[in-house]
Amino acid sequence: MSFFGYGNISAAQKNDVYDGNQFQQTIQNHNDNNTTKRASSSLKRHSTNHSQINEDQSDDEIQEESMESQQRNNNDNFQQVTHSKNRKKKFMNDKDDRVHARIINNSNINNHKNIHTTASSINTNNNSLTISKHALDYASEYHHVPIKIECEPKINDQREGARFIQAFLNYIKEDFLKENKTFNKPVLFDLWWIDKDGNLQVISKSAEIIVYLSQQKRYPKELNNIKIISHPPKHLPPQFTAILKWVKNSISFDDIKEEINAKFKSIYLIEEIIRTINDRNRHIRIELSEKQEYISMLNSGKISIFGNSYDVDEYLPSPKILICSKCNQPGHIRKNCQTSRFDICKRCGGDRTNAEEHKNCTIQCHHCKGDHTAIDFKCPFIQEYRRRLIIELRNRPDLLPPGVQLFIPTDFREQGERTKVIRNKSAENHLQQMEKQLIYERNDIRAWPQMPSKYTNLADSVKELDNELQTLKKNFEDEQNKIEQKYKQQQNIVKQSWLIIQQQMETHTQIITTINNAINQTLFFTCQKTINTMVNVINKIKTQANTNEFDVTLNELSTYTTFINDTQTSYIKHQRSLESLIIKQKEAIGSALQLLSENHE
Repeated sequence: MSFFGYGNISAAQKNDVYDGNQFQQTIQNHNDNNTTKRASSSLKRHSTNHSQINEDQSDDEIQEESMESQQRNNNDNFQQVTHSKNRKKKFMNDKDDRVHARIINNSNINNHKNIHTTASSINTNNNSLTISKHALDYASEYHHVPIKIECEPKINDQREGARFIQAFLNYIKEDFLKENKTFNKPVLFDLWWIDKDGNLQVISKSAEIIVYLSQQKRYPKELNNIKIISHPPKHLPPQFTAILKWVKNSISFDDIKEEINAKFKSIYLIEEIIRTINDRNRHIRIELSEKQEYISMLNSGKISIFGNSYDVDEYLPSPKILICSKCNQPGHIRKNCQTSRFDICKRCGGDRTNAEEHKNCTIQCHHCKGDHTAIDFKCPFIQEYRRRLIIELRNRPDLLPPGVQLFIPTDFREQGERTKVIRNKSAENHLQQMEKQLIYERNDIRAWPQMPSKYTNLADSVKELDNELQTLKKNFEDEQNKIEQKYKQQQNIVKQSWLIIQQQMETHTQIITTINNAINQTLFFTCQKTINTMVNVINKIKTQANTNEFDVTLNELSTYTTFINDTQTSYIKHQRSLESLIIKQKEAIGSALQLLSENHE
């Protein structure tokens, strides 16, 4: 209303404008229009079997993850808020019709997302279920499991943790880039924190980094004077996971593992999917650490086990939902739960303040009174929420990040619907168009023109020369490393040869010493003793016979005795000279070996 228009109205109309009644009426009309549109666009209910999950699960149903596994990842990550059906009314002191909206929330996402809700709302057993935008965001994202790095001593300071993380990344960076030559992103963690025990928890959204850290040998044993106990991830990302379908129960799991390990070298994990086991067959989850081998497996489409051919397909995660650990209802987290003032037992529905009383309590769902826990997928309440969540995701595929695909379980598809995957095609097409922008199209007015050819050629030449320089540098370093390794091997051979020669000389010395002692103690002594005995005998005979016939013999024996004594003296002198020379040779060889060792070090 203009200033002149205001001057022409009556006093009663001016009072209405002053009190805000006209503005209030405009808001009321706007809200009524929104309510009408919301009712006209509400989704229809589809018949769903709430009594039980079909035991004969279909081919596609094997992608569902167990509720227990999901609950472990989502404990203490729920949130509940209350929204006004018509938020503007409560500011105008009008009637406030409120509904309780349970909103799936990820604690890592900003809290401002809680205020965004969709128009998808149904009433089941007088309970209002609203699928919020936050719930859709949580269901469409891939939830990364943190990797634990146990530290000793413990880390308590944030700066110390930052220095440790930087040192850890520097430690793995060079080897990681060698393993992943096409990786063109920074080698970083997307998130890290110090847990209550003083250990580090890290999260990386890069599948390549997760796969690299899946091997124990790639962790340092000590870093920054901190000893490390690594805990590699138990599972690889879905991009490295495949499913072997409908394997007969007659084939044991050990035989399956043996067959698959014989066919593929990079097997990381093989396990049976519990929810797919029936009387006839089951499905097998296979994780490979080599991307090329994984792609080759998927391209083949088949794996032969004991002569039987089985289908193999990529693994697609199903949309996840959050379950409050306090009231066991979907759509919010524990810390903002307004449904219950106390912890409700998921087994019997009673007060779980004393946990010891509920370890063996009777199982009865407090949602539907069925013979299952309140967080079981068999529960009609959980099934209905999950079905509505999937329907809303199918209507809003634009919420999915590019490259993310979600699996639609068979029970949550419309009759006759063959599509089993939710994907963001528009985002994928946009990425493809961005890649095509690199090729200049003259008829496309939105495309950026290429630089003149001379500049392009110059840039290509610089890049090519740089690549050539890096290649030459790498080849030179490799050649130098080979020469150094060869030189070290030659040094080791020479050193070993010297040691053998030294040992051989010691052996010869021992032999010569033994022979010398034998000659000196036996030969000379025996000859001298024998001659002396003969001289004594001849002298005795000569005295008795009183004759000089034996004088010549005695003279010869005396000459032999002198000869033997002179020979013994010369022999002993020569042996002592040789022993002195051997000692000098040993010292020379020892010095040479010591010098060789010092040069080698």
